[in-house]
Amino acid sequence: NLTNLKFNSMQKEFVRKSIHMTIALVPTLVLINKEITILLLLAGTIFYLVNEFFRSRGVILLGFLGSISAIASRDRDNGMTLGPVTLAIGSLFVLTLFNPVAASCGIYALAFGDGLSSVTGKLWGRTKIPFTRGKSFVGFFTCFTMILSTSYGVTGSFNKSLLAATAGALIELVPVKDIDNLLIPFVVALVIAF
Repeated sequence: NLTNLKFNSMQKEFVRKSIHMTIALVPTLVLINKEITILLLLAGTIFYLVNEFFRSRGVILLGFLGSISAIASRDRDNGMTLGPVTLAIGSLFVLTLFNPVAASCGIYALAFGDGLSSVTGKLWGRTKIPFTRGKSFVGFFTCFTMILSTSYGVTGSFNKSLLAATAGALIELVPVKDIDNLLIPFVVALVIAF
């Protein structure tokens, strides 16, 4: 049983961020059908919340999802693990407020900038940035580079991408737990849109 396995911090981070990066599929799904993509995100969020509510009380409704959620939860997650919820809401937020190009940049920033910064920071981030509760220069640089490259890949504009990467990476430094899943896509999409 997966819930009985002991996972160390790095293994948990890989599981968490692998799940986190699946949000990068959303811009492609939007190209196929935006309304269905939004409905899938809403339904998935509700489904996850119900399952997570029961899992946090010791009842596993769906073994696989409950096991993955248990493995991916962090020590700071008291009870329910809400990172996937803020991930979906952040994506929904930019999909409904911004044009497809800006929304895609925001979602890719969330998937790859935020997603990979944590992993590289934990692996190689020995030098910490003051007043960020353990965030590292390596993580910051990873976030910046990923937002710059994905935004440039979508927009073809280096200047917009540079501004978006700077803003997104600075937001990622703020120690606000899972709220960065809302802030990063919004800020990056806002910069790209304007």
